[in-house]
Amino acid sequence: MLGRPSNYSDIMEFYIRSKLAKPASTLPPNLRGTLLPQIVGLTASPGAGRGKSNIFTVIEHQLSLCASMDATSGIVTVQRNAAELEKYRNSPRKYLEVGDERSPNDPFILHVCSAMETLEHYIGNNPCLARGSSGYDTCLQNEKEAAENREEDERKRISVLDRLSVYSQCLMTYSDFRHEDAVSVLEEVEEFRDQTDFERFLFGVHTDLMEKLSRLPKTPNPLLEHMETILRDQFARCPQSKGIFFVRSIKHTRYVTNWIKSSPTLSPTIQATHITGYNRAGGMEKSEQLRVLEGFRQGKYNLLASTSVLEEGLDVPECNFVIRYQNVSNEIAQVQAKGRARAQDSRIYTVVSTNSNKDYRYLVAEEKQRLVEASLTKLKDQPLKDVIPSKQKSFIQERDRKAHLLQSLRSKWSDTD
Repeated sequence: MLGRPSNYSDIMEFYIRSKLAKPASTLPPNLRGTLLPQIVGLTASPGAGRGKSNIFTVIEHQLSLCASMDATSGIVTVQRNAAELEKYRNSPRKYLEVGDERSPNDPFILHVCSAMETLEHYIGNNPCLARGSSGYDTCLQNEKEAAENREEDERKRISVLDRLSVYSQCLMTYSDFRHEDAVSVLEEVEEFRDQTDFERFLFGVHTDLMEKLSRLPKTPNPLLEHMETILRDQFARCPQSKGIFFVRSIKHTRYVTNWIKSSPTLSPTIQATHITGYNRAGGMEKSEQLRVLEGFRQGKYNLLASTSVLEEGLDVPECNFVIRYQNVSNEIAQVQAKGRARAQDSRIYTVVSTNSNKDYRYLVAEEKQRLVEASLTKLKDQPLKDVIPSKQKSFIQERDRKAHLLQSLRSKWSDTD
């Protein structure tokens, strides 16, 4: 999209400025009427844009998208052969599954929160959001960046913020997975024994926490129990099922496969493995990805635990079910997930916990996609030949206005100095 920082945006801005500065009528006669390269951009969904959406904002988003790509013909969808397409396209049934979550008075949660409270008190912090939430992690990251940019020595504060982030990740893992998975997050902490008083303080808090957690029994996760029921029913209904289990991070893919392998009710039926992106820390090489996909194709595995790498960009054999576990994304990802459940009688399960607000986000994404489809219908018969250049001119004018304002402010600051 024009205006957003990216290489594509910079290239298209240069192209559009050149186009507006030299319209076709000013070109030499031998170049007039020359056809531009025809580039086809394919997408599962153009999306609804950011923020709250209604049919008018979605149409505006799609027009801006066309202006960014200089697509004066608009967005083209299948029309002439739509009925024929429907014969070969399977539309999976979608299910929103809301399961119970762990009690907030669970001893594991209370012990971790107590350790976090000690660290927060040490640096004079009051938690801005619930511990163990993505919002809490964002607050920590913002505070860490601010501390790194201050002139005074903030190494202690940064170390505490890093430790709080680990404990928050532990809580999120405990919320979604098993006791032992959450403990494994804490076991990755590197300790420095017998160093400074501060390091001994951190070591003492962590050691005390680990000792308390080691004395706790491993309690079942009600959300995982709900997930187990879904998987059992799926394979009872269709023993030859093959599916993809989408989670939020690379570590979570391993938690899923370990949970299934350790389950006496699931492991006899489900042969699970994980697959992740190869360009990230802890990810897979391309050759390993292909090996896993070939094993899935040949029937060695019937369930792949994956991050978003399988939502787009990799060729995955036909599946008859997709699970999105505590993983609610935008309307585009919802459509991409449908493309992974291509077999007959396919199902998509979105599994979320109560009080997580993810069920609301799921419904918002569904509504946004309905708006996208409605706006595409409205736009398909509208002539855009004059609309797109007008939007491009408005964009360039706004960019120039902001650049001029920024230059004026810089000059003012320079004069003040």
